[in-house]
Amino acid sequence: MADHEPVEQGLIGWSGAAAAVASAVFFALHLGRRNKDRRSYALTATVFAALAGLLGVMWWLHRAEPSVSRVETLKTGGLASASIVALYALWLNDRRRRVEEDRRDIEEQRRAIESDRQQLETRKADHDRQRVGNEQFSKAIELLGHAADQVRVGALHALAAQAEAEPARVQTVLDVLCSYLRRPFDHEDYRKGEKSAADDEDEPEAPSPRDREDTDTEERERQVRLTAQRLIAQVLRSAPRSQAPDLDLTGARLDEFALSECTIGELVLTRAKVFRSLVLTEVSLERANLDEARIRFGELNLRSVEIAGDLDLLLLSASLMLRMEDVNIGGDLILGGAELNWGGILRNVDLSGEFDCRAWLGRGLQFSGFTHRSDKPMQLEDGLKVLRGADDRITDIYDPEVLAEHNLPDPETSPRDWAEPPQAQQ
Repeated sequence: MADHEPVEQGLIGWSGAAAAVASAVFFALHLGRRNKDRRSYALTATVFAALAGLLGVMWWLHRAEPSVSRVETLKTGGLASASIVALYALWLNDRRRRVEEDRRDIEEQRRAIESDRQQLETRKADHDRQRVGNEQFSKAIELLGHAADQVRVGALHALAAQAEAEPARVQTVLDVLCSYLRRPFDHEDYRKGEKSAADDEDEPEAPSPRDREDTDTEERERQVRLTAQRLIAQVLRSAPRSQAPDLDLTGARLDEFALSECTIGELVLTRAKVFRSLVLTEVSLERANLDEARIRFGELNLRSVEIAGDLDLLLLSASLMLRMEDVNIGGDLILGGAELNWGGILRNVDLSGEFDCRAWLGRGLQFSGFTHRSDKPMQLEDGLKVLRGADDRITDIYDPEVLAEHNLPDPETSPRDWAEPPQAQQ
């Protein structure tokens, strides 16, 4: 038995050496390859390394401690082999972790590149849309001067569509529409309204063909302007409530103008001429300026209106009356120099500032549910007095005695030339 031990040790030693060489070869192949076969070479190198460790430990124990039994030698070699396999498992796990990290980094980079690409495409699309919008806007502006009325109507609708599609253009579109309404314009109905009572009694002359042609042209332009008015109201209703665009109609010629359910920054109607009524319903304003505005054959009607600042009606003239219902005014109410042929009715009006009522009120000014929060008293025109009724209503009328004392005309018997509504004059 002892004679076989050297042979057995030599066999174990040479086998271990061969396994080590094979492991080195396969490990070298593993390092030299860059394809999917690398994993198989690494596994084969590990198997040979484990075998080399097993055989090498057994050979070393037989040489160092001949008294150690084969079972113990095999156990010790197995531990060495298992250690090599465990090292391979740790390396494999670390490699898998690094591959996963690299994959995540690549995925993040891909997402970043995709996000940059999408942002670039979005900016490009916005730029193209803005370029097209600018071209359409410029074209619509040019078409507003076209001779054909239907072309001008189409241009107005194109502008309104741009304002609804791009809220940033709301103020610009409103400025253009207001500018169109400020263009000089006259109409046969307007001229009739401006005639005196004496002129109306004259027998009218038969219109000539040229007059009829001019009348047709004026009527077509009137319809275009009515379209512009409706589109202004439409754009204001569709605009974001937080935007509150301004509306500047200084010197404009309007025809029964109405605004509803919208928010406006500053409403300016200075020196505007309104044929028939001017109506604001459920409108919020920063302030309103109607200095020297003229309303013919109609009234100024404000219903459910919120005004944060002043309501300036200085030198306003109206054929009929001023009608205010459920109105809150955070600033002053100025009627100085106004001419209201049929006076006015103020119902459920809350006024925080001063009340300048030094106006010509043909048929008086009636109050119901009026709240005046200012410490300063109302400024009243000479001849105007206040009567408080049993239902706690305040009625302001002209006192006939004061009228006679100041040699003022009685509004009931001496109306202005244009004091009556159109139905009465007809």
